[in-house]
Order: sequence, then structure tokens, then C-alpha cells
Amino acid sequence: MKRPSFQFYPGDWLRDTALRVCSVGARGLWIEMLCLMHEGTPYGHLKVKDKVIKESHLARMTGATEEETIIWLGELEEAGVFSRDEKECIFSRRMVGDEKKRNFCAEGGKLGGNPALIGEYNEPGFVYAMIRKSDMAIKIGISKSPRKRLYKIKKQYLNTEISIISQKYVDDMGSEENRLHNIYKSKKNGEWFLLNEEEKNELLLVHLKGKGKVTSKVNQTPSSSSSSSSKKEKTYMGVEEFFKKDFWPIYPHRNGKKIGKEECLLFIKTNILENELYLLGGATQNYKNSPDVKKGIGIKDPIRFLKPKIIKGEQIPAPWKEWIKSEKENSNKINDILDDFNLPGNNKLIDTDAYIKAQDALFSK
Repeated sequence: MKRPSFQFYPGDWLRDTALRVCSVGARGLWIEMLCLMHEGTPYGHLKVKDKVIKESHLARMTGATEEETIIWLGELEEAGVFSRDEKECIFSRRMVGDEKKRNFCAEGGKLGGNPALIGEYNEPGFVYAMIRKSDMAIKIGISKSPRKRLYKIKKQYLNTEISIISQKYVDDMGSEENRLHNIYKSKKNGEWFLLNEEEKNELLLVHLKGKGKVTSKVNQTPSSSSSSSSKKEKTYMGVEEFFKKDFWPIYPHRNGKKIGKEECLLFIKTNILENELYLLGGATQNYKNSPDVKKGIGIKDPIRFLKPKIIKGEQIPAPWKEWIKSEKENSNKINDILDDFNLPGNNKLIDTDAYIKAQDALFSK
């Protein structure tokens, strides 16, 4: 089946040193050639059926003169942007490599998974979901150690943030992976799945509802008889239990109501690491116990508490991270830092440059 599109990463295009040394005309010709090679047979080759596209043909197809085309092709070839096969046909190494990888994965899919994992196909282990932050694509796979698998995948995508968002222990990894791949086969794009929000919810909250234990240290609110906070180890049976016990019921109401429950759960599943749950739980408790929030002043909707902000193109840390320590702890720490600026006592209450520096020093840690 002919694919309607191919993957294009602007970052890779802009960082390709071979392309950067070519003129803008040569780079424009190359993107035209990529589109033609997407239609080529074999895939990634500058051919129409069995006929190689020559310079004169390429000039007519792209609207350039033959002289311009020859010059630009010379630039691209000298920079090593493309290669030629034994018949002198131009091809894109990356497109050919991607096609081989897709075919390899397709063969594995017929068998229910990665061919390299056939030996452990019908054994107990984990089926996992990973998310690629650049395009929010989802990878559904199997492994006896998802963390080790994540490490290997990250080495394949060095400039992309990838994380595990869910994993489930099953008795037969292969059959479960095959079942999930069949459910979302229409959304498959190479090794990844382009799911909409409803499908992500279904995958995470229905098909991959976790059985594995998540162990976290959760900050407990200090009792009235104790001035120091204590930490108690707590075990969650998945993110859902954390959400039901230590986030949603604790988070304060805004104007008498709380909205966005499902959106918050999905956000925590896809953006908060398992080892951060105890931090989020403690931050939520600290936020609830702050004097202003107790008075109903300045309470945010839960999703705004969780999500980072984008201001003038710069990402600002999520509000919850400012509440990992209580207001009292933060105030004491800021005052300690202010002491280093040799400010008199009363000046500690003034919003000076030193105070801002002290806040930055605290919250950047």
C-alpha cells in the first residue's frame, strides 16, 4: 500500500551539516527530490517505475533550468547528501534505511511482535507504552525489562524526549502485544502509533491498567505535636491508586467545584514519572494547607496546577513543583539565602533583586 506521507524532522534538516554547506537552491532541489523518491520504486530511489530520472527530466519536473539542476546536483553530491546505486540512480540513504526498518517491523507484526524477541514471545513479562514528546506518538512493545528497553530506544532517538507512560505485567507478552497492535493497526506509523486523545485514554485506562506496584516515599503532613515532617513509605498499585488517594481527593475545590478529572489523570500518566509521584503528592498537600488556599484565595484548576506554562516561547516549570516544600520551609530557606546578601531584617520582606535571586536559587535546585 502506498503511504501518503513520509517522516520529516525539521531539527534534523537544520542540523545536517552536509545540507548547510549547499546553497538554498540546492536545498530546495533536494526537498523536491525527496518527494519524488517517496513515489519511487524501489522506495527512496529517483526513479519512475524502471526508468532513472536524468538531469534533464528532473529539471522539467521541478521547473528549474537544466543548467541550474546540474549545478545544484553537483553541490549536493559533493557534500555527500545522496548516494548512487550501480545503475547511477540517485537514492536517499535515510529513506532506504527507514523502509528496511519498516519492512522488518511489519514482518515482526505478522508474528505478533519484534522478530528479535521471538524467543520470549509467549513468556511472562511486560507490555509497555512509551511516548515520543516531539509528536506525541505512542510505541506499544514488550520486554522483560521496560527500563532497559527504554534506554536502547533513547539511543536511537538522541534528540527526542521519550518516556514510559504505562506498563502492565502479563502472562503472555507476545499475544498481548499482538492484540493491541491489531486494535490500533490503522494508526500505525512505522514502529509508532499516532493516537488521538480518546484512543490514548482507552489504551492507558482500559488496556494497560497497571498491575505492577509503584513504590514511592510520600510526604506526610506533620502532626501538631511534631515540628518536623516525617516520610513514610507507601506502595501504589499503579498511577490510578495514587490519583484516587493522594491527588484528586486532596486537591482543593475552586469556587466550590473541581473540574477536569480525566484530563488530570491522563496528564499525570503521560508526564509525571513514577519516582515523582511522591513529590506531587507532597506538593498537593502543601498547596492545600497553605494559608491563602485555605481561605479560598488564588486556587488554580487542577490541570493548571499540573501543567507547565509557555511564556514568550520559554517553558516555565509546572506550579506544583514550587510546592514540593511547604511555604514555611521555602520562606526559611529564602531567608537563609538572603542572609548571604547581607540584607537587614526588614528588607527581607521587600521584593528586591536579591529576593528574586534567592527565589531563583531555591527553585532551580
